[in-house]
Amino acid sequence: MNPPFPNLPPPGDLIVDEPFWQYQPLYVTSGGAAHLRIWATPASRKQLLAMVTELGLGPSITNSIEHIWRVLAGQHPESEIILLEHYLAAESLGEEHLDQVVVHQGTPDWRRIWPTSPINANAAAFNRWMTSFGPLAGIPAFQAKPSGGH
Repeated sequence: MNPPFPNLPPPGDLIVDEPFWQYQPLYVTSGGAAHLRIWATPASRKQLLAMVTELGLGPSITNSIEHIWRVLAGQHPESEIILLEHYLAAESLGEEHLDQVVVHQGTPDWRRIWPTSPINANAAAFNRWMTSFGPLAGIPAFQAKPSGGH
């Protein structure tokens, strides 16, 4: 069983912005590419907020998430990585979305951050978080929606 999801921290300073970050998952002959962004978090110097955006090049970020997690954790061994998986509408059957991922003992688990069903117990908190984070991260579908219309 995976540990509980960590709270979503507010993003601080953008410290990594790689529009064509390459990854090479284990057991796959070709690698993939994603847009990788990492923010420091104001609450903790030992916590980083990372978001990988699917580009549709090579193995998907979902199918490679354990490898992506392992690489980021290895590059930042002193930090807790809060990992977000972002799909643009063109890469996700028409609906842009953002999920939080945890990996424990090699097994990933996801929870939807946006869009979130109104019956989700965390919907209000996630929508408030997206009001601040969505525009900062440049999430196109979020930016196109009026404030409060999530």
